[in-house]
Amino acid sequence: AGATWCAPAALNSNAASDTGYDYLPQVTTDGAGTWIAVWDSNETLGGAIGADRDILYAVSTDAGATWSAPAALNSNAASDKAEDFPAQLTTDGVGTWIANWDSTDILGSTDWDILYAVSTDNGATWSAPSALNSNANTDAGDDFWPQLTTDGLGTWIATWYSSESLGGTIGMDFDIFYAVSTNNGGTWSGPAALNSNAASDFEDDLDPQLTTDGAGTWIAVWYSSLILDAAEGDIKYAVSTDNGASWGPVAALYDNAGPDGGGDFFPQLTTDGAGMWIATWFSTDTLGDTIGVDLDILYAVSTDEGTAWSAPAALNGNAATDYGSDFFPQLTTDGAGTWIAAWHSSDSLSGTIDFDNDILYAIFAAPLTALAEVWVDFAWTGIERGTLDEPFSTLSQGLEAVSEGGIIHIKGGQSDETLTIDKAVRLEAFDGIAVIGLSVSRLVGRSGFMSRASGG
Repeated sequence: AGATWCAPAALNSNAASDTGYDYLPQVTTDGAGTWIAVWDSNETLGGAIGADRDILYAVSTDAGATWSAPAALNSNAASDKAEDFPAQLTTDGVGTWIANWDSTDILGSTDWDILYAVSTDNGATWSAPSALNSNANTDAGDDFWPQLTTDGLGTWIATWYSSESLGGTIGMDFDIFYAVSTNNGGTWSGPAALNSNAASDFEDDLDPQLTTDGAGTWIAVWYSSLILDAAEGDIKYAVSTDNGASWGPVAALYDNAGPDGGGDFFPQLTTDGAGMWIATWFSTDTLGDTIGVDLDILYAVSTDEGTAWSAPAALNGNAATDYGSDFFPQLTTDGAGTWIAAWHSSDSLSGTIDFDNDILYAIFAAPLTALAEVWVDFAWTGIERGTLDEPFSTLSQGLEAVSEGGIIHIKGGQSDETLTIDKAVRLEAFDGIAVIGLSVSRLVGRSGFMSRASGG
């Protein structure tokens, strides 16, 4: 996956003739053949809409080979005078698509609020823009950077950051807000503070990103200048296990928050839906002088629904030697073990490309962090995640994934692998006798710590 890419091509079919600028694209698919791209633009579409920034979109039903002509998603694009951006699009995969964005165009309101529109026909038509934050006509604070997530089971949660005080109940610094819909965007709960310290903190919380595993856990991450050094900034998070009805305490994503000396910015969180969560961000932290002082891409991993996170590490493998800055990572997984990260960078990759900003990427095979327990079934042919329900098919995979002192559960069967076990692990057979190696080593029930497999 990601080994090769097609040559860049224009997604907006009017690219050769338009006069407006197109910004901040985002592509979403329902997994059933429909792909919709949204972006903001000051293009007038031949005079059909205004020259202010509006939300445009295009649809592909052939896996991106062709795209429909750009069209205005916000149906008031011909008459509004407000700026609309940036757009973000989410689908539940079963017919509902909801786009949301920032705007000053809400019934005479002059502050920034959150608008949204819904499509139930794969982008053929969109509802008229409406205010997602129900206090849009009365609030005094600005609302920015909306991000919408659904579990595909009927719950939609929007997050954004705002300077609104909610009637004086919280401070006027920027805090993280959220609203919930359980009827596909028909109505939304009133805006509420997601960060539980909103009434008492004095620093700004910005750029939230919300992810769910589709099984009840929701984790929000954001940038905050709260801890110790207001100029530095760190990554914070909070967890909900009741579909946003309540949120756990605000915590730092990593132990070196505050005294790390680097600034950490624009976090992004991804999960495979099978227990692994990976947060990425860009940072000037040198990780104890092990990497450079330029901006690099860092990441941290949780395998316990956000209770604990691994120490920050560099995602871009050249972080110790590169001279360019790396910004705005975005990480995606197929849920079957492949993770692809992309970001923009001014690094020349040791002189092989120019110093202008280009798009770099890196591919990872999960897991990125060692697991305390993994399962192996030599006869398994499905998706391999090392779990009981989706085990690895080789002992080699299990050894690579398991932590020092961990346990590898091996289902009864035989493997002719020849390998060296170079760390202390416990091998345990279940559902029969596990036979490993050409000169047979048998595991019956529980077995002790081993340093070498027979036949290696």
